[in-house]
Amino acid sequence: MLDLSAREWKTFDGGHRIPFDASVILRTLQTSDHPAEEPWNQIWNNLYHQGDVGIASYAALPWLFFIYKEKGWIDYHLPNFAYAVERSRQNPSNPMVPDWLLDESEQAVESLALYCLEKRKTHIERNFQKAVILLVAILMKEPQIADLIDYVEIGDEEKAIDAYYATGKQI
Repeated sequence: MLDLSAREWKTFDGGHRIPFDASVILRTLQTSDHPAEEPWNQIWNNLYHQGDVGIASYAALPWLFFIYKEKGWIDYHLPNFAYAVERSRQNPSNPMVPDWLLDESEQAVESLALYCLEKRKTHIERNFQKAVILLVAILMKEPQIADLIDYVEIGDEEKAIDAYYATGKQI
């Protein structure tokens, strides 16, 4: 992982397409006793914006997983953010994950998904469970299934039907 003291962090764009030094908030999480809302508000506000992500978003994922696993934490933010970033990677207007980060990022997201799948046995909070399912669907290269789940959840029947037929599967 890129060291949190590396100067490169200051150069990476976040979700608003402007530089955001994610190392600051990652260090805050690393020294916290629990995954507080304020750091996550900053992560969501700066590393993800209406489907837009940046290099800072990709570089933060391995660190987020490392911190959560090291501390034994679990909440819906971790799989939900990983899902949002991975889903956004498919948008051609977002940057590609740089070569120097690609293997590490993909391995971290897969490990994160396995970690969350294990934790879901005891952490039954609905938003967490949904986020884990969405993340697994994206990792299985099934974005239409993730869309279907999302649209059913928000009650948009027309988009849910479209997403269902886009899967090419019959239930």
